[in-house]
Amino acid sequence: MLSTAQFVLLALKFHATMYGVGEDYCGDYDAEPEACAHGAITASGEVFNPEQLTAAVPMPRNRILRVAVVQLRAFDGECLTIRIIDKKNERFVGNSGLDLTPAVVAALTGKEATRHWSGKVDAC
Repeated sequence: MLSTAQFVLLALKFHATMYGVGEDYCGDYDAEPEACAHGAITASGEVFNPEQLTAAVPMPRNRILRVAVVQLRAFDGECLTIRIIDKKNERFVGNSGLDLTPAVVAALTGKEATRHWSGKVDAC
């Protein structure tokens, strides 16, 4: 059985994307989806804040997310400590990267985050 860290390593094989700008992908799988905006409850039970350095990882819905801390970088830049606190839909396991908050994208790229950003990130 794969751990949260192993799902993160799998996701790092693909381009990361950004989330947390109000798209309707957050919340409990069995309930009505809610907007991924400040105040949404994440898979770890923490409150989502797009201004924090956090991310979501593709994981099966029947797996409990254990919060993980990873160090990421983009473009051979500085390493940032990111907390994995949320899950992407299980249909993305093995074919999609991490979902990063706007704060992570801005910190990694040194530019304002844009809604449709995607890029390669690596573990440090």
